[in-house]
Amino acid sequence: MALSFKETIKKINIWHDPKTGRFAPAPGGAKSKANVKIRSEVTGAYGDEIYGFYNAYDGDKVAGYIKYSQVGNGSPYIHYIETAEEYRGQGIATKLLQQMQHEIGDTEIDFGMTTPDGTKLLEKVTYTVTDEKLKAKFDSLASKKAEMKDIENTFEKLNEKFDAGTYTDADRKLDAKLGDRWDVLHDEIYILENELDGLKPTKRYVKMDGFEPVGKSKTFLDAVKKFNPYHDRKGRFTTADGAEVFTIRTKDSSKQSLVDAAIAREKERTADQSGDKRKQTIRAVEDKIRNRDYETAACIDKNGEVLFYKDGGRDYVKFSKWQEEMFPGNTLTHNHPDGTHFSDADVNCFVTGNMAELRATNSTGKTYVLRRPEGYDFDADTELENPLSSGRKFVSEFREKVHFAETIAQYNLDNQRYFEKIQNGEITKKQADDEFNR
Repeated sequence: MALSFKETIKKINIWHDPKTGRFAPAPGGAKSKANVKIRSEVTGAYGDEIYGFYNAYDGDKVAGYIKYSQVGNGSPYIHYIETAEEYRGQGIATKLLQQMQHEIGDTEIDFGMTTPDGTKLLEKVTYTVTDEKLKAKFDSLASKKAEMKDIENTFEKLNEKFDAGTYTDADRKLDAKLGDRWDVLHDEIYILENELDGLKPTKRYVKMDGFEPVGKSKTFLDAVKKFNPYHDRKGRFTTADGAEVFTIRTKDSSKQSLVDAAIAREKERTADQSGDKRKQTIRAVEDKIRNRDYETAACIDKNGEVLFYKDGGRDYVKFSKWQEEMFPGNTLTHNHPDGTHFSDADVNCFVTGNMAELRATNSTGKTYVLRRPEGYDFDADTELENPLSSGRKFVSEFREKVHFAETIAQYNLDNQRYFEKIQNGEITKKQADDEFNR
């Protein structure tokens, strides 16, 4: 029986020599799959967060790796996954993911945003598990939100009729009926959103077909024990022999700002031993949202209770009227995936919402904080319209200070030849941006 072209090619082992332009027998015979060994290596720990790699070694050579971070025993977040070009197509990325899944057990991996190749890989090596009861609650929440939206659209039409003078008694009765239903939906949605916060009806796990485990699973505490200096309960950084150390210097100076931010966050996390529930809640919320690639906001009251969470897009969060009603006197925190400080929209929201505090955190560990100064009491309805109001004055002064700080930062970067360093490949644009924001 005649062999097809593909079958024929499989039986011969030839390669194209780019120097001579000729086909010749492949040097060393057919390429075999590398017998790699997977090692989990934790490289840093700040507060309750660890940073590390899963490396695939072919002898002393790294054939592929996963770079990740993990807060406590929560979901590890994958920053990068890559296989060296000569090792691609040999299942190394799959082995790395399997080892990670093996070590974290039934915890879900946070894959973050993926490239087209990464998406194809995950479709191939993962499977999903759906909690039907939880899914029913999410479906119910979506249905209630859709119904509320329909009611709000009807309200708009009734308002138009009222303005036009065509509002009837039947419209008034409908308005009252829908108003009652809207109130019920508002409460039901609020309860469901709080109940379902942080949960997912469907979880994705790595398939473990043909997996051979390497070593034992590490707990967070096991990983952290290898690091010194550490932060003690008295708010000091110490080494194992008790010598106080207040600064950790990195070999790569471009990463020093990240370490400084992590130290500052750890000091904030552990220095307060008063049991302040509000501070504890804020820290827990920010640790939860800081690494997300979309914005999430949370409103926290004076007693440390989370009033609501709200997810948004890459660089925005939109609030409903009932959520805005919870702003006055409370704290609103959110994450900035791009690592920037407060936007004009943030500051305007802070003023019109008459908040006590506005916070913006990011994946580098930095958290920007804006507190209402003494003597300012913002009127949400008129603050940005009245040029003489305390709110308008606050916004103007804030923008002036930010502009001044940005001018100085840019001046310093120019003096240190950051643009030239980027052009020469000495640093990346992201490293320059991190230094500018710092």
